Amino acid sequence: MLVKPATRQKSETRQDVSEAAAAAATGKSHGVRVAEFPATKDAHRNFLLRSIPDEEYAQLRPHLEQLEYESLDLLVEAGETYRYVYFPETSVVSVVRRMRDGALIEAGTVGREGMAGLGALLGSAWSQSTLTMQVPGLCVRIPFDVAVERFQELPTLRSLLQRFTLSFIDQVGQAVACNGRHSLVRRCARWLLSAHDRTDSDTFVLTHDVLAQMLAVRRAGVTEAAGALKAKGLIKYSRGRIVVKDRAGLEEAACECYAINRENIARLMGGDSIFHATSHAVV
Repeated sequence: MLVKPATRQKSETRQDVSEAAAAAATGKSHGVRVAEFPATKDAHRNFLLRSIPDEEYAQLRPHLEQLEYESLDLLVEAGETYRYVYFPETSVVSVVRRMRDGALIEAGTVGREGMAGLGALLGSAWSQSTLTMQVPGLCVRIPFDVAVERFQELPTLRSLLQRFTLSFIDQVGQAVACNGRHSLVRRCARWLLSAHDRTDSDTFVLTHDVLAQMLAVRRAGVTEAAGALKAKGLIKYSRGRIVVKDRAGLEEAACECYAINRENIARLMGGDSIFHATSHAVV
């Protein structure tokens, strides 16, 4: 089942997206239901779901549903309890911290290489962070309680999740070093490459608001950084839509942290195949 949640005001802990989709049949603007799901395990883009044995996938499959999210859709607010865990397919989840003034600062991201909601593996239903959609797209979810129960019974998936947990901790640590050391333009190139790795196209949606969270700057800083990369012919950026024109050039413009993160994820997760075949397009 593919459901597109419409509201960004309530997290899924407060309003079940399935209920919102059911309301669509009445003509209310609560989302669009599309009856579509990957036909086989191997059709998943999410590395974890694609990599587990058929017998483990068969135990998860009855509980999985696929959703289509938009940028900045709220999955869970900090301080709430999870109702679901999330396996991004073509979307990217942003793990953010909310400041006292309401500002959101990104701590890390989860794409097709992993799962958002690691509390299901680590024994805590309470979310310390706010989870939002950074890049819109498809995402598979499973009820949190089911995930807690099944993860104990699925050794391959549990092992992969443990490795992903290490890679996520590494990502957060590298981000701390990056934010304190590297220029805004280099950090922007790094984040754009990371988003590009997790999508199926050289074109993807990344709004000013999302970029500001990613880079921990005001919107004016986003304009400056994206404008510098655009001026070099590396990207197109208009109305929140990014087009990667020169992948190789963007890698040269990025700080060292991009390559470090990508290499460490590949080493911990078992290969570079978790990322899509990136394009070195010139548009």
